[in-house]
Amino acid sequence: MKDWQGKGSPALIAQALWDFLLQSGIEESQLIRQVGSKLTGLTYNQKVPLQTELLLWDLAAAQDPEIGFKLAEQAEARMLGLLGYLMTAQDNLGNLFRCIARYHRLIHDEARLSLRNIGEHPALCHSFSELRSGPGPAASQFTLASLYIIACQETLQKPRLLALHFQGPAQPLGPAFERIFQGIDRLWDQEENRLIFAPGQWDLPLRGGQDSGLKAVLDEAAQKALAEIPPAEDWTAQVQRVINEALPLENLDQTLVARRLGMSPRSLQRKLGEQGLQFRQMVEQARQQWAQIHLAQAQLNITEIAFLLGFSETSAFTRAFKRWTGLSPRDFRLKTKA
Repeated sequence: MKDWQGKGSPALIAQALWDFLLQSGIEESQLIRQVGSKLTGLTYNQKVPLQTELLLWDLAAAQDPEIGFKLAEQAEARMLGLLGYLMTAQDNLGNLFRCIARYHRLIHDEARLSLRNIGEHPALCHSFSELRSGPGPAASQFTLASLYIIACQETLQKPRLLALHFQGPAQPLGPAFERIFQGIDRLWDQEENRLIFAPGQWDLPLRGGQDSGLKAVLDEAAQKALAEIPPAEDWTAQVQRVINEALPLENLDQTLVARRLGMSPRSLQRKLGEQGLQFRQMVEQARQQWAQIHLAQAQLNITEIAFLLGFSETSAFTRAFKRWTGLSPRDFRLKTKA
């Protein structure tokens, strides 16, 4: 696992999902095969890869469609570590939400939070980046419910919530939803997820009162931590990275890459087309690049390189490499040694 400087999502969420899946009767060995590693003893100052989070949410939602709301019922600000303590050091609800919107990359690299008015009503808005347009509803439901529960815990007076907006299609809602959002109106198929509050709710004071000295210290620490996080990859770089990771797979295609990116194949094709890119060309370029790197390094034989790049036969790799470079893999290797 990585620390907060890595790119990923909160390890505590992944740990909770992992534990839930084990309690649901899934064998640990099966989970390890699906996820690629064993998740145990994770803490708030760690992250897991975004693809691991996506997979765990999908597996958990298949077991219980209300998993997002059920996990949210356990939410507390302190579980967010530094960010949680900084949130509770604010003077009112609006500043608590502004704090998490400002520093949200400390806990998640692809989620987006913002505050804006919907008409006369203040709203906390949540979405995933364009790359992660399809993480499934459970993750978004967890986020909205967690933030509302934390707001209720930290304010002297329960905030008046008027409506919920969900990006996904309408779905049945069970007891966990009603325990958190009883009687609240909801709309589906919205452009983003939103908690919409009554006017004036941003001014509600927090229970912790004000400690300007502590707030300044925490804010400085959060700014330093945020500055240490590498800039987010642009969209094309993320697509290329996923292609590189999937090169050994014989079934590498647009559908597989789109699924790993959390979007539909059609959306992937459309976005690539908008940038003048073609999926097949990106795969070919990646295979050519890595073929030349492996051949130049000489640690692997040609058959091993062929399989590593997703070719079922060495002869197919040889034909492709000649098409790319005009040389056979053997001749290219000899040339680089000369």
